[in-house]
Amino acid sequence: MFIKKKGIYQITVFAYDNQNLCILLSFKMNCEFCNTNREELFIFVLPCGYSVCYDHIKNEDVLFKCFKCLDHLIDKQKCLEIRKNQTKLDTLRCLQRKEIALEKCDQVDDLRKNLNCSLNNHFLDMINRIDLKREILKNQINESVDNYCLLLIDHVKKLESNSISRMQEQLGELNTGELISSSYSNPSNLLVINPNNGKKTEIIRKDFSKISFILKTIKDEIINIDTSFNTTLYQNGNISRSFKYPIKPILFMDIFKSSIFTIDSDYYVTERQFSNGKVEKSFQIKNKQVCSMKVLTNNKLLTGHDNRLSVWNMCTGVELDSFKISARVLIIEKLNDKEYLCGCNDGRISIWYTQPISKKCHEGAISCIQVCDNGDILSLGSKDGIVRVWEPKNLDQKFEIKLTCPIYCKILKNKKLAYMNSEGKSKIVNNTK
Repeated sequence: MFIKKKGIYQITVFAYDNQNLCILLSFKMNCEFCNTNREELFIFVLPCGYSVCYDHIKNEDVLFKCFKCLDHLIDKQKCLEIRKNQTKLDTLRCLQRKEIALEKCDQVDDLRKNLNCSLNNHFLDMINRIDLKREILKNQINESVDNYCLLLIDHVKKLESNSISRMQEQLGELNTGELISSSYSNPSNLLVINPNNGKKTEIIRKDFSKISFILKTIKDEIINIDTSFNTTLYQNGNISRSFKYPIKPILFMDIFKSSIFTIDSDYYVTERQFSNGKVEKSFQIKNKQVCSMKVLTNNKLLTGHDNRLSVWNMCTGVELDSFKISARVLIIEKLNDKEYLCGCNDGRISIWYTQPISKKCHEGAISCIQVCDNGDILSLGSKDGIVRVWEPKNLDQKFEIKLTCPIYCKILKNKKLAYMNSEGKSKIVNNTK
């Protein structure tokens, strides 16, 4: 290799070997402003004749003061359009495009060399995204299934409680000893049964809606509410008056003196005069699913819930007291002025107030409880189909009767046992003790 210099020009020759000779002629010049030695390609001429680095001109404004002479202005565009400068500028632009093209070629070459790795990374990222989406969808589906399951469970609990409540109100006894129920052949009609001779009298109603609840007053007035929310009052087998309830499903119903107490599907507790349906009091039970109810006095109401009994003030809607129970309370009956008993879905009977007693009495849920005239307690298990009679002090069993598919029963004034089976038929059994 040898270098030869002459003036401000420099010629450089590189020799690689005897067979391949590469000569690079590089003409260099000194910038007359900063005195930097650079290739001639990067040295541009000013209109005033001085040779300077292209970078000095490139960084100036459109019209700038000559940084060499300091006594005149230079139009940047006209300076670059000088033939010598224009040729070099075109060459620089060409070299810049070539550099960009070479960089792209290098990128393509790198991509070609690492094609498998790039594809693997790309598809791995896709797999990870799909897996993440799968987990998100799975969680959303699980949450939806859980919510729907809880909704179904809540609905089943309502149906269970409502069914038992309606069973209790589908079979009643008048002061005469006659039984009242809905007709098996036509559930929209009332049926009056004489238990002594088996005579049946059907009271035909003009409305064809199925009877939901049957109640009776102390004076033997019969009150029935049908699925169309019509309330009809009968006296001596004839309609005495009727009115319509607000259109909202009724879950539970009870009667006390001259008032009807109801709990609807929104858990609103309402007291109405049974003669005309006029609302006396109303309040809502919030944040608690109601499973049963019993009116204790005009101003005091008892409700059953999951694992709890609650006592309410009807005038204010305030919860006065509550008692914890190990199961869901399906039935509540008043034992005396100071005590009441409840039947639960686990077959347990509990007596509350003066001396709490709780005992497992049946295998499945208790569908019926009755306080007999002599103070004994009658209960019916929905699973075992056995009617048992208990001594109230310690819940000692006195006797039991096995029935076929019973859903509700009660001991009549003549000591006979009346029950309703799963087909809706009312039957009477004579051999009670």
